[in-house]
Amino acid sequence: MGGNVCATREETTRRIEPFADAGPTERAGIRQRLVLGFPFTVLYSRHEGRIFIVAVMHQHRKPGYWKERLRD
Repeated sequence: MGGNVCATREETTRRIEPFADAGPTERAGIRQRLVLGFPFTVLYSRHEGRIFIVAVMHQHRKPGYWKERLRD
């Protein structure tokens, strides 16, 4: 399982670009994409045509820890 989580996470990030607007909005333009088969979510934003990964968060540990990374 541990070896597959990295590959699955990478595949998830590759799938974001062509469908960047498909992910539901979490907060302040931050969108999310689930990592299929694992309890992780990729949080990302799009700015000036580029995709920025804000966090890869575990869905059951410290929810919201990533919010400190955002600028007001």
